[in-house]
Amino acid sequence: MAQALTRSQTEEIIQEWIDTLNSLYNQVEEWVATEGWTCEREEVEIEEGYLGKYMAPSMTITTPEGDLFMEPYARIVIGGKGTVRFYAIPTLRRVKLLKEMRELPRSVSIGSRPKTTLSPLSEEWTVLTDSGIKLRQSWSCANFIILVNDLLGIE
Repeated sequence: MAQALTRSQTEEIIQEWIDTLNSLYNQVEEWVATEGWTCEREEVEIEEGYLGKYMAPSMTITTPEGDLFMEPYARIVIGGKGTVRFYAIPTLRRVKLLKEMRELPRSVSIGSRPKTTLSPLSEEWTVLTDSGIKLRQSWSCANFIILVNDLLGIE
Protein backbone atom coordinates (compact mmCIF):
# COMPACT_ATOMS: atom_id res chain seq x y z
CA MET A 1 0.00 0.00 0.00
CA ALA A 2 1.35 3.43 -0.96
CA GLN A 3 2.24 5.77 1.85
CA ALA A 4 0.44 9.12 1.87
CA LEU A 5 2.48 12.21 1.05
CA THR A 6 3.00 14.86 3.69
CA ARG A 7 1.72 18.36 3.01
CA SER A 8 5.27 19.66 2.42
CA GLN A 9 6.06 16.78 0.03
CA THR A 10 2.87 17.49 -1.89
CA GLU A 11 3.62 21.21 -2.11
CA GLU A 12 7.18 20.47 -3.27
CA ILE A 13 6.01 18.08 -6.00
CA ILE A 14 3.35 20.54 -7.20
CA GLN A 15 5.82 23.45 -7.29
CA GLU A 16 8.36 21.33 -9.20
CA TRP A 17 5.60 20.40 -11.70
CA ILE A 18 4.55 24.04 -12.13
CA ASP A 19 8.20 25.00 -12.72
CA THR A 20 8.49 22.20 -15.31
CA LEU A 21 5.33 23.41 -17.07
CA ASN A 22 6.54 27.01 -17.10
CA SER A 23 9.86 25.89 -18.56
CA LEU A 24 8.00 23.97 -21.31
CA TYR A 25 5.78 26.96 -22.06
CA ASN A 26 8.76 29.35 -22.15
CA GLN A 27 10.38 27.10 -24.74
CA VAL A 28 7.17 26.83 -26.78
CA GLU A 29 6.70 30.63 -26.66
CA GLU A 30 10.11 31.05 -28.29
CA TRP A 31 9.25 28.52 -31.01
CA VAL A 32 5.79 30.03 -31.60
CA ALA A 33 7.32 33.50 -32.01
CA THR A 34 9.54 32.24 -34.86
CA GLU A 35 6.36 31.45 -36.81
CA GLY A 36 4.61 34.73 -35.97
CA TRP A 37 1.91 32.95 -33.97
CA THR A 38 0.68 34.09 -30.58
CA CYS A 39 0.20 32.31 -27.30
CA GLU A 40 -1.46 33.01 -24.01
CA ARG A 41 -1.24 31.38 -20.59
CA GLU A 42 -3.94 30.89 -18.01
CA GLU A 43 -4.44 28.90 -14.82
CA VAL A 44 -6.49 25.69 -14.73
CA GLU A 45 -7.54 23.54 -11.81
CA ILE A 46 -6.09 20.04 -11.71
CA GLU A 47 -7.17 17.24 -9.39
CA GLU A 48 -4.96 14.21 -8.84
CA GLY A 49 -5.49 11.38 -6.39
CA TYR A 50 -2.15 11.74 -4.59
CA LEU A 51 -1.80 15.52 -4.88
CA GLY A 52 -5.37 16.74 -4.50
CA LYS A 53 -6.57 19.94 -6.20
CA TYR A 54 -4.13 22.59 -7.34
CA MET A 55 -3.81 25.37 -9.92
CA ALA A 56 -1.37 24.96 -12.82
CA PRO A 57 -0.59 26.93 -15.98
CA SER A 58 -1.98 26.00 -19.39
CA MET A 59 -1.27 27.52 -22.80
CA THR A 60 -3.29 28.44 -25.88
CA ILE A 61 -1.45 28.86 -29.19
CA THR A 62 -3.21 30.81 -31.93
CA THR A 63 -2.27 30.25 -35.58
CA PRO A 64 -4.06 31.37 -38.76
CA GLU A 65 -5.22 27.76 -39.26
CA GLY A 66 -6.62 27.18 -35.77
CA ASP A 67 -5.91 27.07 -32.07
CA LEU A 68 -3.86 24.58 -30.09
CA PHE A 69 -4.10 23.91 -26.38
CA MET A 70 -1.49 22.61 -23.96
CA GLU A 71 -3.05 21.53 -20.68
CA PRO A 72 -1.38 19.75 -17.78
CA TYR A 73 -2.97 16.37 -17.19
CA ALA A 74 -1.07 14.76 -14.33
CA ARG A 75 2.22 15.03 -12.48
CA ILE A 76 2.08 11.54 -10.98
CA VAL A 77 2.49 9.17 -13.94
CA ILE A 78 4.18 5.85 -14.60
CA GLY A 79 7.45 6.22 -16.50
CA GLY A 80 7.78 9.96 -16.29
CA LYS A 81 7.47 13.18 -14.38
CA GLY A 82 4.19 14.44 -15.78
CA THR A 83 1.96 14.57 -18.85
CA VAL A 84 0.46 17.43 -20.84
CA ARG A 85 -2.45 17.18 -23.28
CA PHE A 86 -1.73 18.88 -26.61
CA TYR A 87 -4.67 19.21 -29.00
CA ALA A 88 -5.96 21.32 -31.88
CA ILE A 89 -9.27 22.97 -32.73
CA PRO A 90 -10.95 22.58 -35.23
CA THR A 91 -9.42 19.17 -36.10
CA LEU A 92 -9.69 17.67 -32.59
CA ARG A 93 -6.41 15.84 -33.20
CA ARG A 94 -4.42 15.28 -30.03
CA VAL A 95 -1.29 13.83 -28.50
CA LYS A 96 0.22 13.71 -25.04
CA LEU A 97 3.56 15.09 -23.99
CA LEU A 98 5.37 12.96 -21.41
CA LYS A 99 8.21 14.40 -19.34
CA GLU A 100 10.29 11.26 -19.66
CA MET A 101 13.15 10.29 -17.37
CA ARG A 102 15.98 8.65 -19.27
CA GLU A 103 18.41 6.62 -17.23
CA LEU A 104 21.62 4.78 -17.99
CA PRO A 105 23.20 1.98 -16.00
CA ARG A 106 26.40 2.81 -14.16
CA SER A 107 28.69 0.78 -11.96
CA VAL A 108 29.49 1.81 -8.43
CA SER A 109 31.56 0.03 -5.82
CA ILE A 110 30.01 -0.77 -2.48
CA GLY A 111 32.82 -2.11 -0.36
CA SER A 112 34.65 -4.60 -2.53
CA ARG A 113 31.64 -5.56 -4.65
CA PRO A 114 30.66 -3.66 -7.82
CA LYS A 115 27.00 -2.89 -8.16
CA THR A 116 25.04 -1.65 -11.17
CA THR A 117 22.63 1.20 -10.51
CA LEU A 118 20.61 3.53 -12.69
CA SER A 119 21.76 7.11 -12.94
CA PRO A 120 19.48 9.87 -14.29
CA LEU A 121 20.90 11.03 -17.60
CA SER A 122 18.30 13.53 -18.69
CA GLU A 123 14.67 14.49 -18.68
CA GLU A 124 13.02 15.40 -21.95
CA TRP A 125 9.59 15.72 -23.48
CA THR A 126 8.38 12.78 -25.56
CA VAL A 127 5.28 12.87 -27.79
CA LEU A 128 2.82 10.00 -27.31
CA THR A 129 -0.16 9.02 -29.43
CA ASP A 130 -3.50 8.36 -27.72
CA SER A 131 -2.63 4.66 -27.65
CA GLY A 132 0.67 5.40 -25.89
CA ILE A 133 3.03 4.92 -28.84
CA LYS A 134 6.10 7.15 -28.62
CA LEU A 135 6.89 9.24 -31.65
CA ARG A 136 10.61 8.82 -32.21
CA GLN A 137 11.46 12.47 -32.75
CA SER A 138 13.54 14.69 -30.57
CA TRP A 139 11.82 17.60 -28.84
CA SER A 140 13.01 20.51 -31.00
CA CYS A 141 11.65 23.64 -32.65
CA ALA A 142 11.55 22.02 -36.11
CA ASN A 143 9.72 18.92 -34.84
CA PHE A 144 7.34 21.06 -32.78
CA ILE A 145 6.35 23.02 -35.91
CA ILE A 146 5.81 19.74 -37.80
CA LEU A 147 3.66 18.46 -34.91
CA VAL A 148 1.58 21.66 -34.89
CA ASN A 149 1.00 21.34 -38.64
CA ASP A 150 0.04 17.67 -38.26
CA LEU A 151 -2.40 18.46 -35.43
CA LEU A 152 -3.97 21.24 -37.51
CA GLY A 153 -4.16 19.04 -40.62
CA ILE A 154 -1.82 21.22 -42.69
CA GLU A 155 -0.09 19.39 -45.52
